[in-house]
Amino acid sequence: MQEQTLELIDIYDITYNPWWLSRWFMGALITVVVLGCLAVVFFLYRKYRKKKAVAYWQKTIHDIQKLNSYTYDDGQMFYLKLTELIKVYLQKRYAVHVVDKTDSELLEILKENAVFPKKVYATLQEIFEGVIVIKFAHQQAAQERMQEALKKSITLVQETYKIPSPSTSSKAGR
Repeated sequence: MQEQTLELIDIYDITYNPWWLSRWFMGALITVVVLGCLAVVFFLYRKYRKKKAVAYWQKTIHDIQKLNSYTYDDGQMFYLKLTELIKVYLQKRYAVHVVDKTDSELLEILKENAVFPKKVYATLQEIFEGVIVIKFAHQQAAQERMQEALKKSITLVQETYKIPSPSTSSKAGR
């Protein structure tokens, strides 16, 4: 028997590159990591940025206008929400605690307190009368009355939020 000599023969034709070491995978991985970091930064910025404060009178007008978009089968619910918004506005505007008062108590406070302009009393009296009127009105008249109350409320806020500037008040005194 003849002995065979063993030789090691190299295989040069076959190579194996794992997919996780390929260029396209590394590029895609870097892109995903960068986009993920940018998303985290964006959401943290949105969460912690300072939001612009909306003035109380602007918020009141916005909330009153939102009441217009709802349909109310029950007019009393509409007037309940409307008077609540007006009371919150008056409390913030004139610094007189009126939120927990009834409508008649609010009118008495408006009549007795010199802080409130007389026009506010007259306008609120007309708005508060709407609650009584809609009890006996048919649907069309009730809707018209509610639209009128919305317009008067917005006008009331727009007219009362303006604080007279020192230059106009000094000219008025001359």
